[in-house]
Parts: sequence; structure tokens; C-alpha cells
Amino acid sequence: MPLEACVDSIDSVVSPFSIEALTDCQRRAIVYIRVSKGREEMYSPEQQLWECQQYAKRKGIQIVDVVEDLDKTGRTFAKRKIAAITERIRSGEAEIVIVWKWSRWGRNNLACQVNLAELEKAGGILCSATEDIDTTTSTGRFARDQLLLIAALQSDQIGDTWRETHARRRRQGRPHDGNERFGYQHCPECRRNPAEPDQWLRCDNCQGILQPDPILGPALAEVYERFVNGETMTVLAREMRDRGIRSIRGKEMTSTDWYQVLDTGFAVGLIRSRTNWQRQYRSRKPHTYDQWHKGLHQPLISTETWEKYKKIRKDAPEHGWTTAPKYISSGFTYCMVPDETGKPCGSQMVASVASSRGRQPQRIFRCARAMRFKTCSGVSVTVKKLERELHEWLKENKKGENLGAEAMRRAAVARRAESGLKNARAQLTAKQEESKRLLSFALKGLVAEDEFRDQKETIEAEVEALRARIAVLGAELTGTGLPTARDFEAFLDLWPKMSVDKRRAGLKRLIGRVEVYKTPGKRPNEVRIVPHWGDSV
Repeated sequence: MPLEACVDSIDSVVSPFSIEALTDCQRRAIVYIRVSKGREEMYSPEQQLWECQQYAKRKGIQIVDVVEDLDKTGRTFAKRKIAAITERIRSGEAEIVIVWKWSRWGRNNLACQVNLAELEKAGGILCSATEDIDTTTSTGRFARDQLLLIAALQSDQIGDTWRETHARRRRQGRPHDGNERFGYQHCPECRRNPAEPDQWLRCDNCQGILQPDPILGPALAEVYERFVNGETMTVLAREMRDRGIRSIRGKEMTSTDWYQVLDTGFAVGLIRSRTNWQRQYRSRKPHTYDQWHKGLHQPLISTETWEKYKKIRKDAPEHGWTTAPKYISSGFTYCMVPDETGKPCGSQMVASVASSRGRQPQRIFRCARAMRFKTCSGVSVTVKKLERELHEWLKENKKGENLGAEAMRRAAVARRAESGLKNARAQLTAKQEESKRLLSFALKGLVAEDEFRDQKETIEAEVEALRARIAVLGAELTGTGLPTARDFEAFLDLWPKMSVDKRRAGLKRLIGRVEVYKTPGKRPNEVRIVPHWGDSV
């Protein structure tokens, strides 16, 4: 064959990572939508989905699922669903991933490339609905990589701008943003920016300094004073709720909500922040913050009250109550009464005592939202009925009906997950060893500083992707175990000898949730048991 013909034949070969190489039945896609905390480009999930649907229609692609990462930054892949999508591609559920723009995939170029390589290794194709580039050519891949680099640059610039803005505002004695705080409000002359409704225009009257709220301010100061004088936050939260005190957004406040407000120290005239090394703290108690700036706003409480509050919060244990369950259904029983829109309440049900004249009191489960906030009409069920229903459910599953097919499917998933988990763990160990060797070479002066930094960042991105995959595969593996009829039989045999917490622990391994529905008339309310592996029964 002449050389020219060889070249022509090579050029005509379609890359395996192209949509054109797929048959009609293989053109299945998962749409991935991401919106960051900063609401980048203000493009809503609905708009992103519409663009992706139009792209799929043009290309003859069937959308099998839509996966959303809301309020997730593109700087990291650790807490996002990319690894789970890649595993679904690997298992043959789909062949294509569609994003609105390349920036939705991520805004960290190294991490983007690592996760993109993993997707392609799994047999997947990444496509952009509005930046349609033929990535089967070197020019197309270069253009795609440039767009990913631009997305990373924009993220870095946005981050630098916000850090500088926040630092400048704190130096000036202002909170990091101009939003209202509980107990404070904007002055009557302040106006919102018509172009950006979330922002406020500069006010010549107050210069943007928040003023004490005439209602919430005194309530906040009162809660501080009464708490440091020995009253419990539970009692205070209930009293404030009864008096009509609500959050800035108009929601009823629990004791946890009050702690979050009081811990800020804003009411004493301070603005808190942390240095990077202080981010090891998960708690937001006052003693975990190392930087306190004097604010320009007017204090509502004295420094003496604040110091007393800080001491109480520092000395208080994280949990001052027992967590031992009293009933076998504690913690996973939910109210399913619909609200005005038809959406189920979904609030957890808690144990209570029901008593009526002439009858012996009995233990029941009630909707927590109905009891505390009166925002649900509520539903109740006796402890005896719940325990009877759970016991009957165990006896029914002891027969082993309808578990065979599900067990076979789960066994296949488990085999694939176990194999992938072993491989991913081996790769992670190898990458960690590579990182150690690189550091050793750098300390000995065998690697230049720039080269060390570049290689280190690449390895860290690969390690992050591997850890995300291990987490997904681990969840798949632990979630594939299906009990057999013999398991149910053994559980029932031990049932009379087991304590409440042992029974509950065993049920939690089998049951995802217990749902209680209100029935019309005087009929007993309906109980539905939802196991980890199937639908309600």
C-alpha cells in the first residue's frame, strides 16, 4: 500500500473515545451538573440541564440519569460524585458524561486531568454541551485543556479577590460580607443593588455598619445573660419560640441554632476568623478561633458576659446526654404526613407518653416537628404496634421469598467492587510510596524545587482520585450484602434473649427506615418498613 494511502487510512480511523464510534444502543449518558458555593456565572441547575438535554437530542444520545453536585466547589474532587459516576461508566451503565461547560468538570487543572484520564480508562467519554470540541484530535484536546486551564485561572483569581476583600473588611472592623446578622439589621436608608439583589449599595447614612435590631437585639442580649446565669439553652429556645422570636429567615430556632448565633461573639462587638492551622477544629466554639477583630458595630452585651459565656462553652462536653436507645425503632422512624404542597414531612419521630382519662398511659412515637414547632399536623403510632410490625416483618423474610434474584445481582456487584477495591488500594499504596521517594530525593537535593512541586501536585491529585474511588467501591461492597432466610431465622431465634440496643443494632443492619402514614377515620395509622435493599413493604 502506498505511503499516502496508509496516512489516509490512519486519519480516517475514529478514536474509541468518540461518540461516532458508538452504536445507537451504546449512546447512553449521565448528565453531570455542578453549582459552586459562589454560584459561579449564576447559571442554575435547570438551565444547565436544558442545555445538556438539547445537546443529547442533537447527538442522538439517551440520558439515563442526572447527577447534581450543588454547593460544591470545582477546586477539589474529594466530596463530589465524579468517582461514583466513573464507576457507573466502568460497570457499563452508560458510556458518556455530559457537562454544560468544561468548567463544570472542575477548576483544578491537575485534578481535572487525573479524573478525566480515569473516566477514559473506564471507557467513558466526557462532552461539553456548549463547548463542543472534537477531543479525538490533538488540536481538540489542546483546546479542551486550554478551557480547563482558563477555568482554573478564573477560580484562582476569584479566590484571591475574595481573600483580599475579606481580610480588608476585617481590618476595617466589618464582617466579611454585608449580610445581616442575628440581632442586627441594615439602617432604614440602606438599599439593595438592583443589579445584584444579594448585595447592598453603599449607604451614606450608616456607611454599611449594621445597627441593632429593635426586637432581635434585646432578645439576643437576654439569652446571653440568662444562659450565663444558669438557665438551660433548651428552656430559653422554647421560650423565645413561644414569644415569636425567629431567625433572620423567619425559621423557628432550636437550641443548636441559638448556640451557633451566640458562639460568633458578634453581639460583644467582635468579628472572628481563623488562621490556616486552626482549621483542624471541626467545632465552632469560641475557643477554637484564634483571631478576634474589633468591629465597628455597637455591642449588645458586656465583655464580662462574653467571657463567662466562653468559659461555659469551653468546659461543656460535646454531648451532655446519653445516646443509648430505649426502643428498637428509635432513630429511624419517620413521619410521612404530607404538607400543603403534598410533600411528606420526613421528620424523625420521637418517643412520648400518651395518657387519657380512665386509661393507663402508653408509650407512643410522635412526629418531632409536630411536638416542637407545630408545623406538622402530626402522626403517632404505639411502641407496641411498631415492635409487632417489625417482628412480623422479620418472620415474613424468614421465608426467603423474593430475595434470590436480588442476591444474585448484588453478588455480581460485590465481585466487581472487591476486584476494583483491591486494585485501587494497590495503586494508592504505590502512589504513597512514590510521594515518599520524591520527598527523599528533594531533601537530598536530587530534584529541583520546581520539578518537585509539579510532581508533588500531580501525585496528590492522583491520590485524591484513588481515595475517592476507594470510598465509592467500599460503599458498594458494604451495601451489597443481602441477608438470607437463614440469617433471619437465626436473628429471630436470638430475639428473646437480646437487649433493646442489640435488637435495634440488628434491625439497623437490615432496615433503612420505618415510615408512618396517617390513615383516614379511626383506622390505625399505616407502618411501612423500607429495607436497605428494596422498596417499602
